[in-house]
Amino acid sequence: MSYHVVFQVPERPVGYRDIPFQIKRDDALLGRLKVSKGGIVWLPGNKSKGFRLTWDQVDRLARDQGRRGHYPR
Repeated sequence: MSYHVVFQVPERPVGYRDIPFQIKRDDALLGRLKVSKGGIVWLPGNKSKGFRLTWDQVDRLARDQGRRGHYPR
């Protein structure tokens, strides 16, 4: 299984504007991740409705479900 992540940084301060990421698995769109000052939104596949998480919720999810390790900055 191969993943491919593509993003385009807009030429403006992030603020409340989303920075979009495309995540592909084996050349098929797995979903889109939108990152903003307020949190993230995950849109699976080509769906227009997604799942919003605040940064506090992302923190809890990572601590509860993530794998602990040392990762380069």
